[in-house]
Amino acid sequence: MSTCHTPPPNRKLMSDRVGQELTKRHGKQHHYSQPQIQSAASAVGYPIDVHCWAYCVFMDASSFGDYHVSIGEICDYDGMRTTMLESLGSGLGFSLPSIDWSGITSFELPSVSWPDIDLSSFFDWN
Repeated sequence: MSTCHTPPPNRKLMSDRVGQELTKRHGKQHHYSQPQIQSAASAVGYPIDVHCWAYCVFMDASSFGDYHVSIGEICDYDGMRTTMLESLGSGLGFSLPSIDWSGITSFELPSVSWPDIDLSSFFDWN
């Protein structure tokens, strides 16, 4: 079994261009199918050997895995997706904070109380 090729040099540009093409063709969706992504990536000029990097951004994990098993490739969905999505924050002129969510066990919102206002004085109920 083979593995996927190295990522495209400008991962952010690839994500943007393929994503815009997918949205134009199929509307906004959480995930797209492999043929939809392949067609969109080809349409915006990416060679077939880097399409897998678009698949990891726009396919769900199980479809990505099933597709790669069917073609005899082994690809690390989580690792590739992380590599692609990390590039989305580049070029902003500032860095996005890294948050370690592993130590957070619960989250409580602060209690909010509404002001005691008599709304009847604002409306003519007659």
